[in-house]
Amino acid sequence: VALTPDGKIVDCLTVSEAETDGLGDACANESFYGQFVGKNETNYAEIDGISGATMTTDGYKQAIQRAFSALNTLNGGESNE
Repeated sequence: VALTPDGKIVDCLTVSEAETDGLGDACANESFYGQFVGKNETNYAEIDGISGATMTTDGYKQAIQRAFSALNTLNGGESNE
């Protein structure tokens, strides 16, 4: 997950997934992860998930929340984890 200093998502990348073939690997397509680009901490979860790839979709959301928590810490705020 890549963020701008002011907290907007620039990009996401699927490093790995362990879902059923044809389901979780769909999260590696830009049509899925591109939905996060431009979102911020308050609205990043407002995306269309992929039916059958709940674990991978949730993994993306967890990774994004961790990125926002790290950014908040770097900016002198508190982590949300």
